[in-house]
Amino acid sequence: MGIIGSLLPSEIGAWLLVLALLLTLGGMGELFRYFLSIRDRIVEAFKRGEGVKAIKEEGMKVLRSGRKLLELLKLVEPKATPTATHEETSSPSEKKAA
Repeated sequence: MGIIGSLLPSEIGAWLLVLALLLTLGGMGELFRYFLSIRDRIVEAFKRGEGVKAIKEEGMKVLRSGRKLLELLKLVEPKATPTATHEETSSPSEKKAA
C-alpha cells in the first residue's frame, strides 16, 4: 500500500501511506503480543519444572503448521502450458510437400 500511495496524487497517497503505516504497526503489535504470550507460558512451565516439555510442545505445533502449509503448497502446483512443436501443428499438405 505504501508503494501505491507514493504513486497516487498527494492527498489520496498520503492517506494510503498513513493506512499502510497503521497496518504495519498493528501487525508488529500482534507479533509482539504473540511472542509475549509464548514467553509467559514457557516461563511458567520452567517454574513448574516442565520447561523442556513446553518447548517441545511449541516446537511440535510449529512443525505441524509447517507441514500443513507444505501440503497446501503442493496442492497448488503450476500447470504446465502445452507447447506444440511445428511438426505437430503443420497441416497434412505441408507434410506431403516436405
